[in-house]
Amino acid sequence: MASLTRLFTTIDLATERGVEVPCVREDAGLWFADDRASLDRAKTLCLSCPVQEECLAGATERGETGVWGAQLLNRGRISSRRPR
Repeated sequence: MASLTRLFTTIDLATERGVEVPCVREDAGLWFADDRASLDRAKTLCLSCPVQEECLAGATERGETGVWGAQLLNRGRISSRRPR
């Protein structure tokens, strides 16, 4: 859980400085959608995120599924398609 705490701390610092963090601004469901267009949109939004690297590192460590750090993950592994 240390990686999640680190991620939230980094997000908090970024938003306090007025930096846009897409997953805070947009609908959270976009990062866990079932359709390719939504997942691609989430990945594109992540590309400009100031915490992209921390997000991806933590998500792989925790074994997350969904879009994290501009990558689609399935149980912490980068995937080319949404798990069923």
